Amino acid sequence: MNADNLAELAQTLFEEAGDALFLFDPDTEQLIDVNPTAQRLTGSTRRELLRRPISYFFRSEEPGGLSRLRRAYQKTGLFHSQEGFLLRHYQDGVWIPVNLTVARLHVEPKTLGLITARDLREQREAYARLKEAEERLRQVLAAVADGLWSVELGTGGEWLTRYESPVVAKITGRPPEARPLGRAGWLALAHPDDRDRLDAALRRLEAGTQLRAEEEYRVVCPDGTTRWVRNSVTMTRDAQGRPARLDGVLSDITERKRAEEAIRASEARYRTLVENLTQCIFLKDRDLRFVAVNQPFCASLGLTEEQIIGRTDFDFYPTELAMKYRTDDLEVLRAGRRIEVEEQNLGAGRLRTVRVVKTPVKDRDGRPVGVLGIFWDVTDQRNLEEQLRQAQKMEAIGQLAGGVAHDFNNLLTAILGNLALVLNHLPASDPSRELLETSQQAALRAADLTRQLLGFSRRSVLRPQPLDVNHALAETAGLLRRTIDPRIVLEVRPAPGLWTVHADPTQINQVLMNLCLNARDAMPQGGRLVLEADNVVITPDAATRSLQARPGEFVRIRVTDTGQGILPEVQPHIFEPFFTTKGPTKGTGLGLAMVYGIVQQHEGWIEFASQVGQGTRFDVYLPRYHAPRAADPAAPPADAPRAPARGHETILLVDDEAIIRNLGRTILQMYGYQVLLAEDGIEAIETYRRERDRIDLVILDLTMPRLSGADTLRQLRQLDPGVRVLLSSGYAAELNSEGGEILGIVNKPYRPEELADTVRRALDQARPNSHRNGTQPANGSAPAGPLPHPTAAG
Repeated sequence: MNADNLAELAQTLFEEAGDALFLFDPDTEQLIDVNPTAQRLTGSTRRELLRRPISYFFRSEEPGGLSRLRRAYQKTGLFHSQEGFLLRHYQDGVWIPVNLTVARLHVEPKTLGLITARDLREQREAYARLKEAEERLRQVLAAVADGLWSVELGTGGEWLTRYESPVVAKITGRPPEARPLGRAGWLALAHPDDRDRLDAALRRLEAGTQLRAEEEYRVVCPDGTTRWVRNSVTMTRDAQGRPARLDGVLSDITERKRAEEAIRASEARYRTLVENLTQCIFLKDRDLRFVAVNQPFCASLGLTEEQIIGRTDFDFYPTELAMKYRTDDLEVLRAGRRIEVEEQNLGAGRLRTVRVVKTPVKDRDGRPVGVLGIFWDVTDQRNLEEQLRQAQKMEAIGQLAGGVAHDFNNLLTAILGNLALVLNHLPASDPSRELLETSQQAALRAADLTRQLLGFSRRSVLRPQPLDVNHALAETAGLLRRTIDPRIVLEVRPAPGLWTVHADPTQINQVLMNLCLNARDAMPQGGRLVLEADNVVITPDAATRSLQARPGEFVRIRVTDTGQGILPEVQPHIFEPFFTTKGPTKGTGLGLAMVYGIVQQHEGWIEFASQVGQGTRFDVYLPRYHAPRAADPAAPPADAPRAPARGHETILLVDDEAIIRNLGRTILQMYGYQVLLAEDGIEAIETYRRERDRIDLVILDLTMPRLSGADTLRQLRQLDPGVRVLLSSGYAAELNSEGGEILGIVNKPYRPEELADTVRRALDQARPNSHRNGTQPANGSAPAGPLPHPTAAG
């Protein structure tokens, strides 16, 4: 702690002191701080006082008094005078007699001086009156803050009390009428821990080996309270040079000791605060040597404080780092201003990123004399920020991919639908049939690519069910053993007691297959591929390691290979769609992107670790599934899929794409339905309001301009709470079906028989016994089983 900081602390602690306190720098004798009593005695403000040296305010009544005071202070660090010094009243120039105590205070890294000035004006006036009468003298002495006592030393060493002022009894807590203290009395009052020290000082005075003694010690008053006193004793010799008299001044210094204790306690609190901070703190001198460090700093180097103090950065860090630190420190000293940087630091044997704040330490003249620094580890924070940026990038790419897939699905719906219609009416012998079938296969491959994009963007339709991951691992391994290089050893490690997850089996198999095929491609010369799963509990502390991780119970699927590994510069991009390190004919770069999206849609996350030449490990975390109460065993099972049946009901088809509307109308009319068209939500509402009595089903596109599918659905329900709706979309949607009936979803791209089958099942599910017009289901078909409900996107 520097002098300025200590002065600020001392000023607060001295506020209530009854004596005038002056804190000064012994080197310059310049005042550092004063208390309110000093301001009252001098008639000055604190600001006025601090402009002057201490010599301006004090002088001695006898020649050379100040010089003796300085010599005594420099020699012993302590000086006391009952009187003989004057304190200047600043405003009117009057000199006030004072009792001075000058003490040396050691406050690292400097030694300061403390002057205690007690106003002696009343004492001087009392002495003037004492000239007239001894009684007046006793009365005045009784009013003095210090107690006076005097004893004659007998030839046998006994004490004969000559005088003892009432203040002595007051300070020691005895009644005013108490008998004077003798030698035994003084020792009896002393605290047991201080008694031997007082006894030794008295013996030296009695033996004549010491002329003056000033002891600070504790006295135990009769009521059990403890006070601090300063006993200043002077020995006087007789004509033969033998010790003859002891004259003492007893001062109550309890308040001063309390103030000093408060200073020490404050320093201890400051030290405790610094030591208990998790940040590393250090202080360097002008030569950039460490002069103070806290425990976290020591721990960061694995050294003790004694091993660090007095040394420089070059003793602990590599030269390149030490030079960087030295450059920053010199800049702080040169410019005299604070700097804040983020840099690399070597601690606990690893390189880490730290945030560093360096501040100049200045002397009273404002010159930088050292560097105070604090730094803390931000490595994990920067890693999480990078994960957040990566997650935001993936989210943005996912939204783009979902939008592209939606528009692409509309085009594919028209292409596949029209191709199917043409092929249904084209003779098998037609030479154009092969060309159309080739086009159909290409469109189907494009549809598969679109499904992968939807998987990445977390917009594919899920059909989750309770799933045993052990079974999924075994199923994937069974498929792989027939396709992978026999030089690859495939090992499956099922976990006993594995928790159940709620997942789409097809999608989870797709995740496992993509991870395994990537592992296979990474081991062209063979290796080991391990599939395993286990139960893990993620604690709140462990969840901070990854931006996506969260506390809870999870099933972890682990796929490990001993392949080539992933290059560090490639790792940040492996989940991005269309990013691939394979050749132009070996994949689209959607495998891991689809894995990422599927896992996210299942409310899980994926982590990986890889080292070049040592292999790669992928960990997929899926939340544990707690099954609800079992369904009614008497509930009828869903019917098996059947061929689409014809109908004659009226369908309102709503889609903003003309090619989709026209294709849908052609397909539905081909199967016998009456079709009304609407190009957006506003037209759909107007049409339904006008034709609601004859409309049996609404096929509603989710993504439309002017009025979205969700808003259209809400307004249709306001018109008719019982409206029957079949959604049409290229991806899953989050919709609340409460207050209306959603009969299912038509996935784009669809083919004629798929659309017809979904419509027929929806109509039969909505009216198992009768239609709005009172007719039975077309062709006398039985009601179909329930359609799958659209699943909320993750």
